[in-house]
Amino acid sequence: MNENMRTYRRELALYALANSTEPMMSAELAEFMCTLAEGEEHAAHCTQGLDAAAVAGVLKRLENEGLVVQGEPKRDKRAGVPRPSWRYALGPAEAKRVTLPEPPPRGSRTATPEPAPNPYDDLSKPQLYALLEAGDAALLELARAQQESLQTLQRTADVCSRIRQRLVAAGLEDRLP
Repeated sequence: MNENMRTYRRELALYALANSTEPMMSAELAEFMCTLAEGEEHAAHCTQGLDAAAVAGVLKRLENEGLVVQGEPKRDKRAGVPRPSWRYALGPAEAKRVTLPEPPPRGSRTATPEPAPNPYDDLSKPQLYALLEAGDAALLELARAQQESLQTLQRTADVCSRIRQRLVAAGLEDRLP
């Protein structure tokens, strides 16, 4: 998410809390923020991914700025556990100054990530082939070692089975674990 979207969500959360009569949990605030944005016909990208977890992060930043405070915990009806509630920290006069933010332009929805550098780009074809052959050889050796381990386990299981049969034949079955 880019800086324009972070700012938009911050301002939208402030506006929602400043215009709320009751403290809200982050899930309630997320729903209210989506309702506000949709009511103002903000584009869908403004509310994409806007959930309780995203709003909780916004609320923590706003709390650090002293703009919101935690209220009494409220019982989450879905989870059945108490969750922190939040309210606007400044007075009613300040709340009236908080305005609904303008949505960020659609093109600013997400930043285009930089492609990760490929450590193999500067290798020549013979170097790449050598690297692939070394990897193949390592995988073949690993498979061979696993096959040998499985065969050893099978031989051990067979020996244990024969020993058990001899002990049972000798009448010692009640003493076996």
